[in-house]
Amino acid sequence: MSLNNRIYKNNVEWNDETTLTRVATAAGAIKIAVEGSYLILSNNSGISVFVGSDAAVDGVLVEPGGSFETAVAPDANIQLRAAAVVAAGIGLLWFN
Repeated sequence: MSLNNRIYKNNVEWNDETTLTRVATAAGAIKIAVEGSYLILSNNSGISVFVGSDAAVDGVLVEPGGSFETAVAPDANIQLRAAAVVAAGIGLLWFN
């Protein structure tokens, strides 16, 4: 199946290309590098964060202990915003 096929993107498999990274951010926004076609973001920090496509606008709220998942285009602009410092408390699980 083509990677552009929506059915494939939403039925991902855990395999040897699946990666887990942790990110930290200062107060404000950082751009998340796209490393796969499907993302599960886990907020393991003690503060709420926002995920969206604009660094200046709040996106989807991800509370402490919460997660967010979505299919991702190769050229996606994913911004992570926080009101305070997050010290490596955000986990990014990427499926290819």
